[in-house]
Amino acid sequence: MSDWRQKMPRLSRLRAFELAAKHLSFTEAAQESKVTQAAISQQVRLLEGELGVELFERLNRGLSLTKQGHRLLQNVSEAFDMIEVAADEIVRENSTPELRIGTTFAVATFWLIPRLDEFRTAYPEINVHLVATDREFDDIVGQVDVGIAFGAGSWANLRSTHLWSPTVFPVCSPDYLSGCNTTDIVEALPDETLLSLDKHGKSSGGDWRYWLSKLNIRKGDLSTVVTYNSLPLMFQAACAGQGVALGWSLLTDDLIHRGQLVRLTDHELRTRREFYFVEDFNNKSKEMDNFKDWLFDSIKR
Repeated sequence: MSDWRQKMPRLSRLRAFELAAKHLSFTEAAQESKVTQAAISQQVRLLEGELGVELFERLNRGLSLTKQGHRLLQNVSEAFDMIEVAADEIVRENSTPELRIGTTFAVATFWLIPRLDEFRTAYPEINVHLVATDREFDDIVGQVDVGIAFGAGSWANLRSTHLWSPTVFPVCSPDYLSGCNTTDIVEALPDETLLSLDKHGKSSGGDWRYWLSKLNIRKGDLSTVVTYNSLPLMFQAACAGQGVALGWSLLTDDLIHRGQLVRLTDHELRTRREFYFVEDFNNKSKEMDNFKDWLFDSIKR
């Protein structure tokens, strides 16, 4: 034990002092703590002996704090308050069910968070902890109970169920579209400012050259390509009128519905990887089942 720990006054003495200081009475402090007045008085005197100062002025009609007493009371009260808050949080964490949900930043931003109030309204007793990543889902497997993962459908220690197969299609803002000098923007896409994902995103199907080739659109040299390392950044740039992006079904549906993005064609391609609902093999709870039922129902709707 360190020297400063050995010099710290006993907790019982500090508690007796705080009660006496609050009431400015040994008698009332004793009544609140359900001990005798003599016991409170003795604890305070022992504390004063340890500190080498008087904490109270003993008056005929009660007590008054000395300068040192006021200083100690402020710090002791703050310390006890912090202990009480920490203890309360620990109790609530153990008594309130928590659900840790993992997903990508794009799914969290554009689909899950806008709908999460619906889940929380249906299950107000569940504390939701959202964990998002733009890296591989394996990086957060140990941190979550359930999740919406994007990949080939297999993750260590997780049970996966197919959720949806995303498709990609060109989108841009209404302002960008109105500024285009062509009647067929789809055929003219190679000449437009194209917003693209880096090589990680392209491997999932978000590659302009792949998309254009599959629809037999002239691809040659693309005029201008601006590259991003995440879907949220790319979609935000598209909404700001900075170019044409490949939108993703479900993820950009709300943006299209609100008029922030315009879909340029009905032609679409499926991505090479898909979305899956995943759940911890070693953990099973009512909260996990509730989220799974709500999630699949929401996707269907």
